[in-house]
Amino acid sequence: MIRGGLAKRTWIVFSVIFYLFCPAPGSAQTALSTVRGTVRDQTKAVVPGAEVTVTETGTNLARSVVSDGNGNYEISELKPGTYQLKAELPGFKSVVVEGMRLDSGEIRRFDVLFEIGETTDQVTVEAGAAVITTDSG
Repeated sequence: MIRGGLAKRTWIVFSVIFYLFCPAPGSAQTALSTVRGTVRDQTKAVVPGAEVTVTETGTNLARSVVSDGNGNYEISELKPGTYQLKAELPGFKSVVVEGMRLDSGEIRRFDVLFEIGETTDQVTVEAGAAVITTDSG
């Protein structure tokens, strides 16, 4: 009889410890990533209304946003992979960033600097690894 009570208490203690130290379903970090930044011109003035598009190079799926009144843009819920970022606005050369790699749960900042010119002109940047990602912990 004593043995059964001890086994029951041991089971309860084990259950409590398991509950406290094992993560709950859905509490893991998100696997989706975000790209954000600010669009500016050569004088460093913010540029609202620019269309910013990210395209996953493997699937050719694209998502676009327009920079807000402060020149900021954000595209979230992106799967890990390699992307092309393109920013366009009439009166400026379009900016294209090739080979931007997003890792799981990463928040990557890429500020766009427009040069005055025709939209048919293009400034292409080859993305490298982010030295410091200031937008994520």
